[in-house]
Amino acid sequence: MKLSAPGRLRRPILAAAIALCAAAALLAWSHTERFAAEIMLKQEDTRLNQARSNHLEAQRTDTETRHALRQLDALRNAGLLTPPDRHAWQTHLLALQNAFGLDKLDWEISPLQPLEDKETAAIGQPESTARAATNLIGATLKLRGTIAHEEQLLHLLERPPTARQGLFIPRSCRISRILADTATSALAVDCEIDWISLRLPDSAR
Repeated sequence: MKLSAPGRLRRPILAAAIALCAAAALLAWSHTERFAAEIMLKQEDTRLNQARSNHLEAQRTDTETRHALRQLDALRNAGLLTPPDRHAWQTHLLALQNAFGLDKLDWEISPLQPLEDKETAAIGQPESTARAATNLIGATLKLRGTIAHEEQLLHLLERPPTARQGLFIPRSCRISRILADTATSALAVDCEIDWISLRLPDSAR
């Protein structure tokens, strides 16, 4: 049976419509795949940038840690992390008192304690570093009495020879000459000496 002209045209039109739909579906699928690929690429770029940032941060942390450890070793080797030895100080002063016959010399050594803001200012620390003062601990020697001459005072102001740790800083010293008798004179002294060390924060111990 022969088809009429419209019937003969229906098949190609139908085939063209199917092909067009298939092409549209393929185009939509390709756009979807491209969009998904772009999203994945952006995610990979984000992860890569984050990995680079983490790597740089790890390098900075490693550099800072190594620097801090070198500083810590330097402080430890300098004895600045060792607390003042109050017993050695007392023994040193008793030995000098006996050697020089300083019967009229008295002293008091304070317990170890954090330095107050006014004390950091007294040793040359600016007030802006007051918060760091809590990391400084020290003992203070109050020395009062009568001695024969300046050389004895110099020995009294020295740190104990058996203890080289920390900072040994005379804070104040008032000296006045007095007549012991008609032939000799003596020195009245009133001095304060700080023996200071560094106390690490709990997180660094």
